[in-house]
Amino acid sequence: MYRFRVSLIRYFPDPSEFARIMLQTGTIIGGSTALSIIAGGSWRPGDLDLIVTRRYLPRLVDYLVQQGYRFNQDVSRERKGQYVLDAEDEPLYSQFRLDIHMSFVMNFVSGEGAYSFVPDETFSGRGYRNRYTVTKQLDRILLKYEARGYEEVIDEKYGDSQHESGRFKVQSFKNI
Repeated sequence: MYRFRVSLIRYFPDPSEFARIMLQTGTIIGGSTALSIIAGGSWRPGDLDLIVTRRYLPRLVDYLVQQGYRFNQDVSRERKGQYVLDAEDEPLYSQFRLDIHMSFVMNFVSGEGAYSFVPDETFSGRGYRNRYTVTKQLDRILLKYEARGYEEVIDEKYGDSQHESGRFKVQSFKNI
């Protein structure tokens, strides 16, 4: 998939090799990089959010160190230019997605494909706020996504869409 390669060449010299590591470790990409891969656009994400279970964290960290990265467990998520690696105790990726602040970033990329939980909204550039998740600096985050062409829908109740929304496979990464 072209956007997968373009997005990850900034971080890894061989995106296909990283896709294999993702398959081996169950790592997923979230955040704005996943949105960029799935929906495209003229903007570039500022970071790379990787999510992996603690079981496979050492394998992923070894790979990242081989690629020239340093692993620092004590950094703040708020610092610019850092790449975020979340390690969860259990493979509850659905919980990770439910903690997201806006519906148009409820996407992830695995070693097998790219997925969007609310594709109608994601591809139309509209999003509903997750009112159950309190996110620091949400106004700043919304401004960032507005600059990328996304808008918050505040006059409709989430889930009242006439279109079927749900997880779907965008593209397989096998043989990339």
